[in-house]
Amino acid sequence: MFGESLKVAKFIKQYKKYRDAKDEISKQKTLQYIQNLLGHEGGLLIKFLQYQRGQKDELDQFEHINTKIMTGIHIDEIRQVLKSELKEERYEMIKDISTEAFPASIGQVHKANIENQSVAIKVQYPSIEKVFKEQLRLFDLLPKFTGAPLKKLGIDIYLYQKKLEEMVDRECNYLIEAKNLEQWSFFLAPLEGVSVPELKKDFLTKKVLVMNFIEGDGVSAVAKNWSPDDKKKVAFQLLDAYFKVFFENQQLQGDTNLGNFIFEKNPTKVWFIDLGQVIHFSSKFTDSIATALKRKMAKKPINALSFFENLGFDREKLLAIEARLDLIVDILFEPFLLDFSFNLNDWKYKENLELVLGEDKWFFRSAGSVDFFIFMKSFMGIKTVLEQLNVSLFFKPIVEKRIANFTEVESISQVEQKEIQHRVRPAQKLRILVTEGDIEKVKVTLPFEAIYELEDFINDDIKQKIREKNIKLKQIIHDSLKDGAKTKEIFSLDDGQKRILISMV
Repeated sequence: MFGESLKVAKFIKQYKKYRDAKDEISKQKTLQYIQNLLGHEGGLLIKFLQYQRGQKDELDQFEHINTKIMTGIHIDEIRQVLKSELKEERYEMIKDISTEAFPASIGQVHKANIENQSVAIKVQYPSIEKVFKEQLRLFDLLPKFTGAPLKKLGIDIYLYQKKLEEMVDRECNYLIEAKNLEQWSFFLAPLEGVSVPELKKDFLTKKVLVMNFIEGDGVSAVAKNWSPDDKKKVAFQLLDAYFKVFFENQQLQGDTNLGNFIFEKNPTKVWFIDLGQVIHFSSKFTDSIATALKRKMAKKPINALSFFENLGFDREKLLAIEARLDLIVDILFEPFLLDFSFNLNDWKYKENLELVLGEDKWFFRSAGSVDFFIFMKSFMGIKTVLEQLNVSLFFKPIVEKRIANFTEVESISQVEQKEIQHRVRPAQKLRILVTEGDIEKVKVTLPFEAIYELEDFINDDIKQKIREKNIKLKQIIHDSLKDGAKTKEIFSLDDGQKRILISMV
């Protein structure tokens, strides 16, 4: 959601040379993994570095990264890891280890057989934890590379480094993933058609994890071969489970890429197959999101500044864009506020945020907390799954059910009457009026959100006249939103015969 990836790996790669075939694999996996972890929040950092230096081409020499599909390590080396990690009698119980490997971020998975049951054996790459630690230390070299203080504008890259180190520590320890599997099995038990694989505790070590093997379809197969009804069922089950665990247990699956879900049908079922990266949130974080959602769903005002502050944002930086914070909340929550089914392929949140913030988006991004961006990164993975399935869901009741019993956070829900005009969007509708002389030809009142797609509501002949007069409609919309969308006339055009007037009312 927040731009390009920082791709710290691009910087790292210039300082390290690969030494042998095994290290080549470990390093490549490390680079790709860090790149994935940074995800959307990384966009802030690469853009910030560009801002500091002023010229993107100074970074272009770092644009190359090897993103080839990793073939993994040889099956013989996998057997050696298993022998060294497991007791001899346990190792001897493992039969028919497949030579085919499935990628697993910091290792690989092989299908095998234990006591006539198909299992998935997840094996960590040798030395990858050490490589991670070495690569993450290279964050310290970034100030030397950029020639700029990394705390200019108040952005502290080391907050991101600390969070990455914590995530790496967790994911490089399969004992923690095993605990996550047990916890999530309990969390998901009340739900129908959602589960995690069964853990084989007798075969568990820090570097080896064995679970029952799940037969089913990946996201692409579901999207291609399943019926619309079945796709909608698993989409609902996935989203319901996601928000159940977030709001009720304050956790999220951190790595929500397409390969971390398996789907069954007859009956439909969703499997969360990779819980190496589980993110924990404070109750203040989840309560604040629940409060804002509840009030927005009920069309009640919120204190948007306090909302973002409760999520860890820097209050002082947000003051520069305070009037627009309520608009930002509406954009981020849009799918969950609609009273009808919605396809996330139609969610134009990036474009809408750009219209609202323009160049001021850096105030928002630099103010943001690490937890918020990690939360958004996780949800963007779920969004990608739903986009692939290409289904329309009624999001509102799914979330409404999960937040029904939350007690509202007072700082968010208490908005004094005198503050409403300043903090909450005054305009509620968009009105388009077209007249010819004294005759009213068109008068249309649209939901306020139509402003983000205003060009779609203007006839082609009017668009042509706008272009001829070199009028920048997007800039006009952006300028009209700077004050938080107060009621006003935002655009008019008179060619002597026809007059068009667009207002926020």
